[in-house]
Parts: sequence; structure tokens; C-alpha cells
Amino acid sequence: MPQLTIIPERDDLPRGGASRSVAALTAAITMLTVNRAMSTGKVAATVTAGTTVQCLFTIGGQFFELPPNAALWDFTGLTPVIPSMFQKYFLLVNAELVGRVVEAVQAPEPQLVQLTNVAFNPYEAVVEMLNLEPGWACIGGIGVATDTLTTFTPGVDALVSAPPGLEVTIIDGFDGTIMLPVVGTQAPPVLAGF
Repeated sequence: MPQLTIIPERDDLPRGGASRSVAALTAAITMLTVNRAMSTGKVAATVTAGTTVQCLFTIGGQFFELPPNAALWDFTGLTPVIPSMFQKYFLLVNAELVGRVVEAVQAPEPQLVQLTNVAFNPYEAVVEMLNLEPGWACIGGIGVATDTLTTFTPGVDALVSAPPGLEVTIIDGFDGTIMLPVVGTQAPPVLAGF
């Protein structure tokens, strides 16, 4: 399936150059437009995550359908969330209905959780997540917050009926707040639920 071709990285532009940021933002918004959930999948989570209703999504602008009760996302092997931290997980699917979980880098404040493990710039991280062959759409996400005594172990600890000390947030669609450290912190988030 054809994907977008991103402009090759240039050595003569500074890493934080305005031209590069504008190009990355444009590419991220384009990827979020052509690879996205078109209907809510009503994400549900236990130790794994899945959808509860049929979900329509696009990859490269072509429509695909997730059946109801598709359990696609396994958290086994992901980094444990240590006490007093916040974490976000992005639930991706490709055209073959294969699921993939992308975890962010946990932080002590929710607005500081970023995808620097995927790419330095949050816009480029979105492009990397969605543009990786064969193309991916973000169906939803899960946010986890731990208190001062609780550690969350993905793939082991339940996400539903969260125990005391663990707060779980289910997000349908793409959580655009991950891009706000660059855009700013205006409220409401300009890309939330995109």
C-alpha cells in the first residue's frame, strides 16, 4: 500500500529549524487525515485492549473495517509505569487488522508524556508511528496514572476495574495532546480526538 514520502532529512537545516518544524507538522496532519479512525471503536481494556463495536478506519485514504470485539492490542513486554508517573499508549492497526501498541515515555506530569522514544519532535513521531510500513491508523489510546505506591506492569495488571492507586483513561481516536508540547498548551487541545 503506498505511503507518503517524507522529504529526506537535510544536513544543512538545524534540527529545530522552522522549515523542518512546518514540514513535520504538515506531514503529521496529513498522516492523521489519511490514516485514521473514521468511527469510534469504543476501546475496551482488560489486560489486553480491543474494540467493542465495529470501527471504520483508513490507511492511505482507503477504507477498512475492524469487526466488533476485535482484541488486537497486547501490552506484554512494555515498560512498567513506576509510582507517581503518567503514561500513554497508542493503539494502532494496519490494513491486515494487525494491532500494535506504541508506548510513550512516562513522565511525572501528563502534559510531559512524549514520544521521544519514537522521534525527537512530536510531529515526526506521529509520522513515524503511522507511516511505518505497511501503514497504520490510531484507533484509540490508553492513559495510565499511578500514585506514590503503585507500579503498573503492562500485560500483567488489569486496566479495567483498576486497583486503588491506578487511574486508567480510555481514549477513542488519536490523542492529539501528545503534540501539544510543541504547539502550546491552549485549551481545548486543537488536535484532541482527531
